[in-house]
Amino acid sequence: HVHLDDLIGYEAAKQKLVENTEAFVSGRPANNCLLYGDAGTGKSSSIKAIANQYYDRGLRIIEIYRHQFRNLNEVISQVKGRNYRFIIYMDDLSFEEFETEYKYLKAVIEGGLEKKPENVLIYATSNRRHLVRES
Repeated sequence: HVHLDDLIGYEAAKQKLVENTEAFVSGRPANNCLLYGDAGTGKSSSIKAIANQYYDRGLRIIEIYRHQFRNLNEVISQVKGRNYRFIIYMDDLSFEEFETEYKYLKAVIEGGLEKKPENVLIYATSNRRHLVRES
């Protein structure tokens, strides 16, 4: 298991992630998060460490892969109203201009068909700050 204390560096970013997750598991308003940076800098490890840190307080992680994005609303409706808090985790997120999967994610984040429940957040990692590459 990865723990937050195992991750060296990026203290300010790590602190923001901890504060946001703490707010979320405490029932206070929290934000979806995008962790971006070069490969090997601890983005995915940070999210796994957060999952371990807050597991005993009811935090659960659901990893979703790009080919599953069209089922995102279905996944969210399955966990809505449960006693746990869920982070939907998307690792290594990026899209080429011709790919359309990002539209499913965008609809959920912007509150498309169904409003995102209070017990769900989205945490994603990417090596790009701008997730959709434009030509």
